[in-house]
This record gives sequence, C-alpha cells and structure tokens, in this order.
Amino acid sequence: MNRIVFATILAAATLASGQANAYLVKGNVTCPEIMEEHNNETYRAMNRWWLLGYITGRNYELDLETGLDVGEDALYKTAYQFCADNPDLTWDDAAYFLYDQMQ
Repeated sequence: MNRIVFATILAAATLASGQANAYLVKGNVTCPEIMEEHNNETYRAMNRWWLLGYITGRNYELDLETGLDVGEDALYKTAYQFCADNPDLTWDDAAYFLYDQMQ
C-alpha cells in the first residue's frame, strides 16, 4: 500500500514539475496529402480543427492568446499556402510556421 501512495505522489510531483520542452506529433500529415485532402470538406474540416488545436496548445503552453483576432479560414489558408509552397514538409511544419508568424 505504501508503494502505491509513494508512486502516486511521485507521479503527481513529476507532472507538476514544469513544462515540457518538446512535443511529439503522431499521425502527422504530409503537405502533398493536405493538398489532396483540401478538396474533401470532411478532411479539410479535420485539418482545420487540428490546426486550431495546435494553436490552442501552443497558446496554453506559452500563456498567450495568439490568433484569437484572426479568423480560422485565414489561418487555414495561410497554412495551406505554406504546404503548397513547401511540398516536402508536413502540416505540423505549416502550423509551426503559422504560429511563429503570429508572434
């Protein structure tokens, strides 16, 4: 029983110890796939929501409100254009670029 309590306290202390300095993207989509999915409203919506989630997560991490005054269509169009210009990169790269431009 003491081990469980100790493990729980250790886990809580580890989680509360600070911010992560990096993140891992799973299931990242390449820019050529984004270009294909753009013509399908369902995929386009999912990619838009992913992008908005990325911005929300970065804002939470940095305690900012970046992008709140920009419409989601403008954000998506900018990231989509990044992919069109950089077909060898990924949607995560486009989101990173977009977020960097908004700061």
